Amino acid sequence: MKNNRLWIILGICILIVVVAGCSFSKPTKQVAKKGSIYYVSVNNGSDKASGKSKEKAWKTIKYALDEAKSGGEIRVLPGTYIEEVQVENAGKKAKLKVVGYDGKAVMDGQRKLNIGLWFTDSKNVTIENLEIRNYTDIGVGGENIKKMDIRNNIIHDNGFDAKLTDWEIEGYGIQIDNVDDFTIEKNKVFHNGPKPKKFPDKIMGTGIDTFGNTKGVIRDNKSYSNNGGGILVEDSKDITVEDNEVYNNDLDATADEWWDGGIWLDGGENVVIRNNNFHDNKGPGILISDEDKQEPSGYKVENNVSKENYFGIYIWNFGVNEWPDKEIITQKSNDFSDNKIKDVLINDWDYDPETLKPPKED
Repeated sequence: MKNNRLWIILGICILIVVVAGCSFSKPTKQVAKKGSIYYVSVNNGSDKASGKSKEKAWKTIKYALDEAKSGGEIRVLPGTYIEEVQVENAGKKAKLKVVGYDGKAVMDGQRKLNIGLWFTDSKNVTIENLEIRNYTDIGVGGENIKKMDIRNNIIHDNGFDAKLTDWEIEGYGIQIDNVDDFTIEKNKVFHNGPKPKKFPDKIMGTGIDTFGNTKGVIRDNKSYSNNGGGILVEDSKDITVEDNEVYNNDLDATADEWWDGGIWLDGGENVVIRNNNFHDNKGPGILISDEDKQEPSGYKVENNVSKENYFGIYIWNFGVNEWPDKEIITQKSNDFSDNKIKDVLINDWDYDPETLKPPKED
């Protein structure tokens, strides 16, 4: 009996050890942890590496985002990345940051690829310290996003020959659509938009194009020498545009009987334009319209300088030839002077054949 008991006890002990061993050896799915840091190096990396140090960097931004899109910081080391990167459902477990690190990191479409860096159905995304250039349609942006920051980037020579016709793209440096809670700040955005301008199929591009967004700030950017508008705020709510310099943009679409704007504000409500400098644009420094008769309200235009443009400010389609009701637009302490055609132009609707004529350049 004693021997039997010993064998029974021994068997139970062995069973416990086996079960415990199985439970501890069960594989777990590897996901990016909050605060994880990854590295990408086009010059020295490999997509077969771990990505967790400079010495073990991944090679491509696309691979890095496929592996770590759930959250973390992707540090893009110096070099030229010839990639088109489109990502869905990113940043949903933790904040996701894609940042140029320790030198100049460039995404280059080589005038062949369509979009540089694009996020869809994502959240908590930051794009920082990159140069993004030479993409046919869009440099950087996203749609259907909760919380997005685009800052300290150089975005140029994009949108010159839009190919994604199903997207109805005209050609943009930065473009965001249906983003809730965003910041676009301290970017240099230039030489974006279709080249040459084409009417009527491809009209004008935009340096910073925003549509259908809420709770956003566009701050301290330079948007210049674009073939089209400097900044567009369309059908958006609770937006502040401040401390930007917008200049030397070609806004002349009079071949199709309209103007673009250094900033074009159309639709939406509660938009503040303040402390900006609009100068030397071929068209209106500030353009405000109610293009589709949506009855916008809560526009504030304050402390801006808009000089040496064709127009200082151009307002149309509010049904009046004077400043619209204060519930629609309030303005104070702006300098609309020394413009080439007219400082303040207000039309009850959108077409005035006399004022649409661009001045003869010297």
